[in-house]
Amino acid sequence: MNNLTLIGRLGSEPVVINNNGSLAARISLGVTSKSGKSESETEWFEVFLWDSLALLTKEYYHTGDKVYVYGHLASGSYEDKDGNTHHVTRIEADEIEKMSTAKRNLNKDE
Repeated sequence: MNNLTLIGRLGSEPVVINNNGSLAARISLGVTSKSGKSESETEWFEVFLWDSLALLTKEYYHTGDKVYVYGHLASGSYEDKDGNTHHVTRIEADEIEKMSTAKRNLNKDE
């Protein structure tokens, strides 16, 4: 089974790109976990959303918003301009839900 769940805050505005005819959005998601008594660490993940989820994310999600992402890992490869093959693994969202709006964004969706 290839599933993952992340809850975190957007580190920047979603970036929408046209990927070979498909619409994609890329978000930077900071997930904070506590390690030890009071220390916390934030890990940053790059998450990709496709088609209707990409449009929804671009319209309604903003820097600092807390979101829930349910998705999966996808792997592939590409060849760079020098002919070198690079293997990549990325997070692809199947669902995204806003848990809370950052205070600075409260009037953006109106």
